[in-house]
Amino acid sequence: FKFLAHGILASDATITAPAGAFIVGVLLNTTVGTINTIIKTIVGASLTCGLDLSAKEGDFIEVYCDGTYYHVTGISQVVAGLQA
Repeated sequence: FKFLAHGILASDATITAPAGAFIVGVLLNTTVGTINTIIKTIVGASLTCGLDLSAKEGDFIEVYCDGTYYHVTGISQVVAGLQA
Protein backbone atom coordinates (compact mmCIF):
# COMPACT_ATOMS: atom_id res chain seq x y z
CA PHE A 1 0.00 0.00 0.00
CA LYS A 2 1.17 3.53 -0.67
CA PHE A 3 -0.11 6.36 1.53
CA LEU A 4 0.28 9.67 -0.26
CA ALA A 5 -0.31 13.16 1.10
CA HIS A 6 -2.72 14.92 -1.22
CA GLY A 7 -3.25 18.54 -0.29
CA ILE A 8 -3.34 19.59 3.36
CA LEU A 9 -3.93 16.79 5.85
CA ALA A 10 -6.75 17.33 8.33
CA SER A 11 -4.95 15.20 10.92
CA ASP A 12 -1.90 12.99 11.30
CA ALA A 13 -2.10 9.68 9.40
CA THR A 14 -0.76 6.85 11.55
CA ILE A 15 0.08 3.31 10.44
CA THR A 16 0.15 0.71 13.23
CA ALA A 17 1.20 -2.90 12.75
CA PRO A 18 -0.89 -5.63 14.40
CA ALA A 19 0.10 -6.62 17.94
CA GLY A 20 3.35 -8.57 17.92
CA ALA A 21 4.17 -7.70 14.29
CA PHE A 22 7.38 -5.91 13.36
CA ILE A 23 7.81 -2.76 11.24
CA VAL A 24 11.18 -2.37 9.50
CA GLY A 25 12.37 0.34 7.13
CA VAL A 26 13.72 3.85 6.65
CA LEU A 27 11.84 7.16 6.56
CA LEU A 28 13.52 10.32 5.23
CA ASN A 29 12.59 13.94 5.88
CA THR A 30 14.18 16.38 3.43
CA THR A 31 14.15 19.94 2.20
CA VAL A 32 15.24 21.23 -1.20
CA GLY A 33 17.75 18.62 -2.34
CA THR A 34 19.20 17.91 1.12
CA ILE A 35 18.45 15.12 3.55
CA ASN A 36 17.92 16.91 6.87
CA THR A 37 16.81 14.04 9.00
CA ILE A 38 16.88 10.31 8.69
CA ILE A 39 14.13 9.69 11.21
CA LYS A 40 15.31 6.21 12.00
CA THR A 41 15.53 2.74 10.79
CA ILE A 42 12.36 1.43 12.35
CA VAL A 43 12.64 -2.03 13.83
CA GLY A 44 10.29 -3.16 16.54
CA ALA A 45 7.10 -4.82 17.55
CA SER A 46 3.87 -2.82 17.37
CA LEU A 47 5.51 0.45 16.35
CA THR A 48 3.74 3.17 14.42
CA CYS A 49 4.79 5.49 11.63
CA GLY A 50 2.90 8.07 9.68
CA LEU A 51 2.43 11.36 7.88
CA ASP A 52 2.46 14.44 10.09
CA LEU A 53 0.19 17.47 9.58
CA SER A 54 3.19 19.31 8.10
CA ALA A 55 3.49 16.76 5.25
CA LYS A 56 3.23 18.29 1.79
CA GLU A 57 1.45 17.02 -1.30
CA GLY A 58 3.49 14.15 -2.76
CA ASP A 59 5.02 12.99 0.55
CA PHE A 60 4.46 9.28 1.04
CA ILE A 61 4.89 6.14 3.07
CA GLU A 62 4.79 2.79 1.29
CA VAL A 63 4.02 -0.39 3.25
CA TYR A 64 4.12 -4.03 2.28
CA CYS A 65 4.10 -7.25 4.28
CA ASP A 66 6.12 -10.36 3.48
CA GLY A 67 4.16 -12.47 5.96
CA THR A 68 6.55 -11.74 8.83
CA TYR A 69 7.52 -8.07 8.69
CA TYR A 70 5.79 -4.86 7.62
CA HIS A 71 8.36 -3.08 5.43
CA VAL A 72 8.08 0.71 5.17
CA THR A 73 9.79 3.37 3.10
CA GLY A 74 8.88 7.00 2.88
CA ILE A 75 10.05 10.47 1.90
CA SER A 76 8.82 13.90 2.94
CA GLN A 77 9.68 17.35 1.58
CA VAL A 78 9.68 18.95 5.02
CA VAL A 79 11.72 18.48 8.19
CA ALA A 80 8.98 16.76 10.23
CA GLY A 81 6.64 15.43 7.54
CA LEU A 82 7.10 11.78 8.56
CA GLN A 83 6.99 10.49 12.10
CA ALA A 84 8.07 7.24 13.72
